[in-house]
Amino acid sequence: MHKKHRVSQDGFVSYNGVRYGVPWHYSGREATVCEQNGHVEIWIVPKLIVRLLHKPEPHWGSCEDNGWTSG
Repeated sequence: MHKKHRVSQDGFVSYNGVRYGVPWHYSGREATVCEQNGHVEIWIVPKLIVRLLHKPEPHWGSCEDNGWTSG
């Protein structure tokens, strides 16, 4: 499943009650979020920006605690 979200001004994308951190310079841009194999992928098409371990309980995800991978 793919969903469109806007990157917040403080560099987060909210997905299913969880805020995932992305590099701040993508703030304000439209992102495509998809869940795949236990990970959440955040794309600024056509580039994969981050791939993070999906944690279904609400928390503040970030690059540091979710296994950040840049595209």
